[in-house]
Amino acid sequence: VKRVIFKVVRDDNTRALKMMRGEIDLAQAEFPPLKVRWLEKEPKLKVHAYPGLAMTYMLVNHRDPLLAKLDLRRALAAAIDRDAITKYKLEGLATPASSLLTPANPFFNASLKPPAHLPLEAKKLIAALGLEGQAFELKTSNTPTAVDNGRIVARQLSDAGMKIATRSFEWATYYSDIQNGRFQLAIMRWTGTIDPDLYRKAMATKEVPPAGRNRGAFSNSRLDALVDAGVATENFPARKKIYDEVQEIAYRELAVVPLWYDTEVAVASTRLKNYVPPLDGSYWPLTQVTKE
Repeated sequence: VKRVIFKVVRDDNTRALKMMRGEIDLAQAEFPPLKVRWLEKEPKLKVHAYPGLAMTYMLVNHRDPLLAKLDLRRALAAAIDRDAITKYKLEGLATPASSLLTPANPFFNASLKPPAHLPLEAKKLIAALGLEGQAFELKTSNTPTAVDNGRIVARQLSDAGMKIATRSFEWATYYSDIQNGRFQLAIMRWTGTIDPDLYRKAMATKEVPPAGRNRGAFSNSRLDALVDAGVATENFPARKKIYDEVQEIAYRELAVVPLWYDTEVAVASTRLKNYVPPLDGSYWPLTQVTKE
């Protein structure tokens, strides 16, 4: 069995060229959508695009007195044109989201639909709140993809009547700001999530930092009770019913603003045999791979 070459290469263009030259055999979740479409034309490469377990959302700081208003969060959700972003900006390699759990997850609540794009309704809500021209800041990491996504979301929110400024930071600074509540809005992702206990970690009152990962400081007593019950429940139908309601609460209250489900993409050399791309982005399939 010949070895599979796997290298860490940070630059997208360099990584793509190395794959085309046969210097790298496999890249999972490494390329932005436009580069993926480019690599699809290379006959020596196979692009695997499939539904996965990653989703992108806008984190809202509920400590902020303005963002604590549900009508403002409704305006934020209604101002975003997810269909346009996923079709044109993301090259069709994403679908509008409604939950932290993706449709590939067995606990996904299929009754929930992505928030509708209602720009006039968004403007009315903002005007009724007296927030026309109000300044807000949207933070992202400094990766090119995150910066681009942040800019397009900010532009759509600004079109609804707010003034949205974007700021990008290297990962350590960005993560520290998010963890310590130094943000108003932020573009974030969850990846590889299978267990719906994610909702306890992300939204339970007792998980507000520094204790946990409820970085937006969302709080809802009914959700708190449900996620505790979910942890203690083993029967799948009963547990599914619990997390269906959990998702409904998070959706209704806009604990976060769901944006899109990211299509998983793996680019592999055609010399690799028996490669099966994983839902969670792990590298366990390499144990089964051979190379010609």
